[in-house]
Amino acid sequence: MTLRFHSVNRLIGLAGERPLDGLGVKVREVGPVSAIDPDLMIRAYRAGYFPMAESASDPRVTWYRPRLRGVIDLGCYRVPRRLRRAARKMSVRVGVDEAFNDLVRACAQGGRGRELTWINATLATTYSTLHRRGIAHSVEVYQGQKLVGGFFGLAIGALFCGESMVSRVKNASKVALAAAMPVLADAGFALIDIQFPNVHLEQFGAQVVDGEAYVEVIRALVDRRCQFPKLISEGL
Repeated sequence: MTLRFHSVNRLIGLAGERPLDGLGVKVREVGPVSAIDPDLMIRAYRAGYFPMAESASDPRVTWYRPRLRGVIDLGCYRVPRRLRRAARKMSVRVGVDEAFNDLVRACAQGGRGRELTWINATLATTYSTLHRRGIAHSVEVYQGQKLVGGFFGLAIGALFCGESMVSRVKNASKVALAAAMPVLADAGFALIDIQFPNVHLEQFGAQVVDGEAYVEVIRALVDRRCQFPKLISEGL
């Protein structure tokens, strides 16, 4: 099936939400010291859903499946030239799964230009469990020994479900994404789910697709065998 793409700028304000259905569970509030069943998480992502809290301090979790979905097709991504130039001047190192929990905490705390986040304690605990199971992964950017940014998400077949990005220095998360995309593509990954349409990621080739078409397409991706890369070159 071919995805029907739209302009991010034209449709950025039109994404709607629908509650979790068709998975044999009900929407429920989860306490801040609890975790979501990791098997439920995987089933939900395979069906096109993802969880979010209203804020890091809100103990409730809501499931979403947007009517319009933001994605990066790894067959036609791009890296802006100005980012390539900036990356060469940053003197950074890109790592994989070296500090997963630290990166999730950094994302939950926010970064440059973003004070409020949606990762509460329940979600952080669940992501940590999925990381130990080899499903959740992080790509980190370091200056010396200091973690300055990156992103994390879930690898399900040939689909990478991006969860959150953070930058403690300018362009750090963008460098992580730019360095990861060609390596993910070489490893057989076909699509990065960025959940909601995102104008900031349009420079990397992010596009908007119909939510129902997204669900149909990922059915062909989630059962493929792909190994998340253990090493990513920071060279752009």
